[in-house]
Amino acid sequence: MRFRSARALIYSIINGKILYILLGVLLGLVMFEGLHILFLLFVLPMFGLECDKITVGFFSFRRVNGRWLKGDDKYAPFVRYTFTGNGSTDPSASHTRFILCRLLAKTFLSVIITVLSLPAWEAILAAPPPDELSFEPDTDWAVFAAFLCIISYFAVMGDVVALIRSAAGEKNTLGGYVQQITRALENGADPAGLDLRPLDEMQFPDEPSTTDTVTYLYYYGTHLLASGQAERLPEPMHKLTDILRSGEFMRNCVNSYAMLIYYYSWLEPDEEYARKFYDKAGTALATDTGAGTKRALAYYCYAVLHDPQKARYYLDRAYKTASAGENRFELVLIEELDDVLKNEGAR
Repeated sequence: MRFRSARALIYSIINGKILYILLGVLLGLVMFEGLHILFLLFVLPMFGLECDKITVGFFSFRRVNGRWLKGDDKYAPFVRYTFTGNGSTDPSASHTRFILCRLLAKTFLSVIITVLSLPAWEAILAAPPPDELSFEPDTDWAVFAAFLCIISYFAVMGDVVALIRSAAGEKNTLGGYVQQITRALENGADPAGLDLRPLDEMQFPDEPSTTDTVTYLYYYGTHLLASGQAERLPEPMHKLTDILRSGEFMRNCVNSYAMLIYYYSWLEPDEEYARKFYDKAGTALATDTGAGTKRALAYYCYAVLHDPQKARYYLDRAYKTASAGENRFELVLIEELDDVLKNEGAR
């Protein structure tokens, strides 16, 4: 039976059906993601979460005061969405709940797809005529239905693995906690909604590594900025300064250097520190593709180098990256400097 199934697929490819199959896979992905999102909208509130932005191709929608309005985000491949927690949630719990919601939605859809595609599997597993290299239309659609079914299984297994990783014993180390924050943000969590605490208030049995400490301080600073608590930034930023001002450049912590350059260029102006960290990380920031690094360079060029044109160059690049990634936090900081540059241009 396995041989017959493989033979059927080979016949389809020989007859020029490969484009048809690829189109079917693409449509299957879009269909599965779309149905998954619709179902997720009903499941998330049960877990104290809510979807606040959806982008489907060239169309985007955002939730404002409980109502869905047309957004202005640019094109996104397939479907993208972000979520926020209702009330204060720690990143681990919020991320785990989100994965669980997503798993329930995909499992529900996979069950439905499996039941509906049973006739398709019967058609594919049937023996094709040995001397014929063509199929009836029903068999062609059976191939599409089977691919859609397989896609749903992979989607479910991916979330099962993610749920196991999230629930694994990572909570007893700062590194594990940092990984959970990273995954939460990658899955659309709002930095403002994370319930992060000062590093001094956190207890771990083992001494955290320098990299984990630097990364957490960066995340904590981002959270304070995004949640309108900039007045609390000096404590984590000064800790970050003490760690990074001496020693070799840490390439895997480029975002932390960008945070300090932005901080000392704009929030707590200190040209000496801003230049010190730029001298260490400027080359890496210029080649990095992140919106945050380009935004930090824009502020540095404007406030320290007094070069509005160069600031505009980096700001435009930051805006393009932030818009493509639907990074609301970065867009707010970008727009702040953009308003300043526009006002100066008006004079």
